[in-house]
Amino acid sequence: AFEMRPRHRGKEVAVALVPRTDAKGRPRCGGHGEVLTLRKTRDSHAEFLGCPRPRGKGCGAFLWVEDLAAPYDAATDDWPPRGSIVLTFRRGMSGRFSFLGGGGPAAGIIGDEFTMAINADEAREAASRRAASQRRLAQVVFERDDGALLAFCDGRRRASDTAIWHVTGFTGEGDEDEGRSVWQAHRSPDPLYEHDAFAAALSSADTLREPAFDHAICEVLLDQSYFNGVGNYVRAEALHRAKIPPFSHARTVLSDKALRDKLLTSLRELLREQVLITTTTVPSRSGGRPRLTMRAYRRKFATRAVDNLGRTIYYRGQRGPMPGPTIRNAPWSRLFIYGVPPEIERTEVHAFFAGFGELIKLYFNGAKRYGYVRYQTVEQAAAALAEYKRRGGLFGGAKLVY
Repeated sequence: AFEMRPRHRGKEVAVALVPRTDAKGRPRCGGHGEVLTLRKTRDSHAEFLGCPRPRGKGCGAFLWVEDLAAPYDAATDDWPPRGSIVLTFRRGMSGRFSFLGGGGPAAGIIGDEFTMAINADEAREAASRRAASQRRLAQVVFERDDGALLAFCDGRRRASDTAIWHVTGFTGEGDEDEGRSVWQAHRSPDPLYEHDAFAAALSSADTLREPAFDHAICEVLLDQSYFNGVGNYVRAEALHRAKIPPFSHARTVLSDKALRDKLLTSLRELLREQVLITTTTVPSRSGGRPRLTMRAYRRKFATRAVDNLGRTIYYRGQRGPMPGPTIRNAPWSRLFIYGVPPEIERTEVHAFFAGFGELIKLYFNGAKRYGYVRYQTVEQAAAALAEYKRRGGLFGGAKLVY
């Protein structure tokens, strides 16, 4: 009934569904020959083009495209095709595509993030795992004519159905596309699939003059308008591979062609490795799911620091000259604790922090062993912080972040 033509950008995957049409150019159901109509799915309020027949009698066949997500040139890419429907999926932290094999050569193949594969051969190396859980968490399922399923799965709760996936466009007979834009406007080109456009944007002198680049490079790497899809572990590993101190001045790093090329190459290689690991059947040494080898992120021998965004950066070697966070002059100040040993009770936490002034609020999660305290004045928070430093950075074995 449809030919699938996907594109990938950062944490978003857009799939153009090119329907088979009748003599008048209207999309038809491949099984019954009836003209497809806009319908609403049971689990989403978004309209979707589907067979007008009742549930259980409709046709679910799709024309499969072998080369699902080959790298493409964003400047010359003729996508989406005319007459196609476009669905955009937001992967976030846990969203993924899983391929569940049907009959024929693909029987039994199951793989995560199938549409992120670099080419068809690598895509076929889908891992055999999590079939039952993926079916349970499926938000949208595409079915091939041999019974194979491609399911978009996301177990996290979102504010709305459209925050997970939505119909972003349907190209009709007119000159303009209907519906929402395919990509979020504030996001940059993809560092892996649109690498040339991504690198060109960061090489521009006009771009590097923007205020965002006044900060440390580890903080700028989390800005999705410049580094789409880069998260906390990716930035730590990329900076380590490029041998760039995390608190180096971002404009200085990106203005130096040699440093910029090292950083962007590290990002590209790291993201490619992630794709290959999530689409391979080769088992890891431990016999479980293959994982990306971390050389800095959350390693015991790595140094960790908190940036001005409140995120923890892991690094090895030099820190860099840019300053980290400080206690600002505000009506109140908060101190965060995490990794509190299980033998420490909430009353002990309260007793310690209450010794430095009146607490506006104390929050402590006993199950996950983290929390925060809020003081009325900065001086009270500073006194608690000084005691924390005097103890060598530990509170009963817990780390404190401000």
